[in-house]
Amino acid sequence: MQRIGYMIYETAEVEKNRGFVSMFAQAGKAYGLRFCLVTKDQYKTSPLPDFVINRTRDPEVSLFYDVMEFWYFILVISFIPGMIKR
Repeated sequence: MQRIGYMIYETAEVEKNRGFVSMFAQAGKAYGLRFCLVTKDQYKTSPLPDFVINRTRDPEVSLFYDVMEFWYFILVISFIPGMIKR
């Protein structure tokens, strides 16, 4: 079963981080994870994913998922290949 996760970014930061999202997307395939790029303007109107990585540094985004007792991550470190265990 494939799990779908959002990587949420400020709209102005999307282009500069597209490669970072692609790196997660490639690495996630081996673990049944699909990463989707979602902007801060889109997250409230998008269907709920299985998990979220909030890259906006906006507490309102985190609160939105907190209220639903949702799995989310605030990513503060760089991606390290192999960090996800099977």
